[in-house]
Amino acid sequence: MNLYGGQLTLFHNATQTLSELHIADSGVIEFRYGSSGPNFLFLDLLTFNNTDAKLFVKGWHEFENYLLIKKTALATGQWAQVLKQIDFDGYSLDYDLLASDYNNDYFQISPWGSWSQAIPEPSTYGAILGALGVGAYLIRRKRQTGQRTTECAAK
Repeated sequence: MNLYGGQLTLFHNATQTLSELHIADSGVIEFRYGSSGPNFLFLDLLTFNNTDAKLFVKGWHEFENYLLIKKTALATGQWAQVLKQIDFDGYSLDYDLLASDYNNDYFQISPWGSWSQAIPEPSTYGAILGALGVGAYLIRRKRQTGQRTTECAAK
């Protein structure tokens, strides 16, 4: 399939497999989430007509939409360039795309690159602060109990 500035839309629990998706200058994949389940796009080969060509991914949501590219589609050195040519709409441009293992045959492409891997979820900060608060309370209580025991022994 060739996208010459065109758009491919997947919605309502769609599973689409393309032997090749060729992007000429620009193309759009739009994911639309339906109540029936996630959307899957399996690409055996993704090609671009030049290094300035872009694939824009719209409507992508984690665990609802899957952009999957066959692991053998590109040589090891080509992945970095191809990932630079994919733009997830609604995500900052200062991220690196992540190609993570989906199964033995496909990589899952997502906008959760290297910088986001090091940033904990907000709930993690809450758990850490809660644990520190409980620890401080227990230490304070132990010190107060120790002082009472010392005072009683002195009498």
